[in-house]
Amino acid sequence: MQLLPDYIRAIYGSHGFPSEAIENIASYCAFGTIVRNTSETSLSYRVKDWYAETADGVKHTFKTKTQWLDEWKIMNIRYSWTMLPSEQTFNIGDWSQGFTTIKLPHEEPFDLIYSWNLDGEKIMGKIKSLRCAPISLQNK
Repeated sequence: MQLLPDYIRAIYGSHGFPSEAIENIASYCAFGTIVRNTSETSLSYRVKDWYAETADGVKHTFKTKTQWLDEWKIMNIRYSWTMLPSEQTFNIGDWSQGFTTIKLPHEEPFDLIYSWNLDGEKIMGKIKSLRCAPISLQNK
């Protein structure tokens, strides 16, 4: 689910983030992401293995929760609840959710290439024609 910059501002503003940090996060293409293990075995993923491919063929990596937390620690921010964990292993039926972020312009179209592991076997997936949220819904 696309997340508008104003939604990002509201979330992080309500948790006392400094304006500089809020505007930095709001400048990213952000999505609400859910990962669910519907397989019959354990599943794991690493966000650092995922990327967006834009129409020009350029691959863009996602900024992980670990990277955000390292940045926020320098700013004395001790909040971590909203971002999708950088990596996780799920038992059957487990799930998780959080924000994923990538430094792309608002409204930029891209294909999402993602991967996960089932019992040590890497599996790739692709979601075509995603689009970053607009700056606002005004005039949309």
